[in-house]
Amino acid sequence: PRGPVLTSRDLSVLGTAVVVAGALAPFDTRIARWSQRPTLHRNGAVRVTAAALRAFGDPGTVVLGGTTYGVGLLAGRRATAAVGLHTVAAITAGGIVTGTIKYAVGRARPFVTGDSVATSVAFARGLRGNDYQSLPSGHATAAFAFAGALAAEGRHRWRATNRVTGPVGFAVAGLVAASRVYHDRHWASDVVLGSGIGAVAGAAVVRYV
Repeated sequence: PRGPVLTSRDLSVLGTAVVVAGALAPFDTRIARWSQRPTLHRNGAVRVTAAALRAFGDPGTVVLGGTTYGVGLLAGRRATAAVGLHTVAAITAGGIVTGTIKYAVGRARPFVTGDSVATSVAFARGLRGNDYQSLPSGHATAAFAFAGALAAEGRHRWRATNRVTGPVGFAVAGLVAASRVYHDRHWASDVVLGSGIGAVAGAAVVRYV
């Protein structure tokens, strides 16, 4: 192991995500209605981009990470294989945490309540199905886990280019998270919490594994 599973920085990131998600929660319905404006959804470029971002979040991140791992193994490039392995492991770790919270909190998705009731939660209701697994966002978790692992690897393996690839990775992850609100699958606070979990999972896996 390279270090502790969680550091004070990780806890700070998680804490910030919880605080921001909590601060956004009172505005969830307003943001949901704004994101469903007909003019926004009639824009073809926005629709296509949002669909691509959704696909990248799931299953794209897993496919890309798995492909990177396979190519690294076949080419005998251990560093490349490690990057691929760590991204997939980070997505898996983040997904376990996110999935557990989803089942326990049982928050109704925006489309279930007509974008009008963001406070519909019930303990263990997430076990009833996907409609009640809104908090946190799995796509946001996966995208930020991928970006977090890639950035952590970059700090060790390609510091010069990481100054560009790191921010770009997180920017794309942020757009994936926004696409979930656009598609009416998550409240804004869902994607913020999922993003925090994913970012921490990415950093922790690279540091520990």
